[in-house]
Formats: sequence, C-alpha cells, structure tokens
Amino acid sequence: MPRRQGAGIPDELTDLAGAIASNETLEPAFRALALALPGEADIAASSAPTSIGCDLCRREALARTIAEAIASLFERLFGAFGGDNTFSPDAASAGRRALRNVMLDYLSAGSGDPARASAEFHAAAT
Repeated sequence: MPRRQGAGIPDELTDLAGAIASNETLEPAFRALALALPGEADIAASSAPTSIGCDLCRREALARTIAEAIASLFERLFGAFGGDNTFSPDAASAGRRALRNVMLDYLSAGSGDPARASAEFHAAAT
C-alpha cells in the first residue's frame, strides 16, 4: 500500500477524502460529516490516558497530510461555499456552512496557521 512521504498515511486515505469532498452527488452536510476527523474528546474516550498526547499528534499529522495532498480542492470548495454571510437556518444552508468549516479546518491544519480561521471568525455575521 503506497504511503504519503514521511507521514505513514496511505495514499488511499487521502484519495478517499478527495473523492468524498468532490462528490457533488452527496449532500454538503454528509460530506462534512464524512470528512471530519474525531475530536479530542472522542480520542480521549477511546485511548489509554498515557497515549492521548500521541493520539492527538497523529490526528494533527493526518489532518495536515490530507490538507496538503488535496489543498487545491479544499481551497476551491471553501470558496464555492462562501457567501454573503447572511445566516439562514435551513438544512441546506447549514450543510454548506458545515462543509465550508471542515474545509477551513483542513486548510488551517495544512498551513499550520490559525490566522485564516481567526479572520473568518471575526468576519462572521452575528
């Protein structure tokens, strides 16, 4: 099984993430859910107390590897699901926001810089 250089991540995993992200036959909310990595609480609940730090490092490495491998796709989707920041509570809008936020998570992980996420937060409609 081929692996991404230096990360120990199988190419199939990043290929799968790209296939899910780009599959426009899937609802944006489903794509967001399928692309989301487990959170810290989930990792902590399923890990031995001594391995949590290692697990979180592996999670960050996985997010960075996926983000770097398909950054151009994530950039395109992030832009495509942007808008005028007018909030709408309907399910379709919530799904688009969820997918855009997952793209932002990956783009921030790939760059290692939280500035973009911070700018999006400050620009959000209240």
